[in-house]
Amino acid sequence: MEDPYYGVKDDIEAGLQTLNRQVAQWQRLTATPASPPQITASADEIRNTLGTIEMDLNDLEDTVRIVEANPTRFHLTTAETNAAFMDREQQQQQQLMRRQDDQLDQVMHTVGNMKEVAYVIGRELEDQAVLLDDLEVKVDSASGKLQLGMNRMRDFIKSNSDTKQQWTIICLIIVLIILIILVIYI
Repeated sequence: MEDPYYGVKDDIEAGLQTLNRQVAQWQRLTATPASPPQITASADEIRNTLGTIEMDLNDLEDTVRIVEANPTRFHLTTAETNAAFMDREQQQQQQLMRRQDDQLDQVMHTVGNMKEVAYVIGRELEDQAVLLDDLEVKVDSASGKLQLGMNRMRDFIKSNSDTKQQWTIICLIIVLIILIILVIYI
């Protein structure tokens, strides 16, 4: 029968590699202006991977107990089941878990900061919307006044474009010129 320790150990190592990639991806996301949902999704992936690794570690502990209880069943010598080796492996795994917990805490802190930034941006957008509404009211008022002025100008031009008035003015100018000539020569 094959020693189950190595299979579980391989699963844990694969999980750790996946976790390292996920943490690197999360660090890239937090270093760039990524959206909070992307960062939260990345943090969730890290949490899920940590949960899987923790389950694998529990399986590994169970496997070690089984192997220690029945070393002959797996064709192992006492030296291979040395408690010091197992303790060292377990300590390394616990240390790794602590480091990853610290990284997860950093992820959560960053997500909290991103939430605060998103809140501030939301408030700023609300303030800008109020200012834009005020500007729109002022532009509408100015547009109405401009339209009123244009209507008055159109009426003025229309009233001065009457051909009868123009002919009357021309006739009066001609009469004035004739009178001036008469006054000068008479």
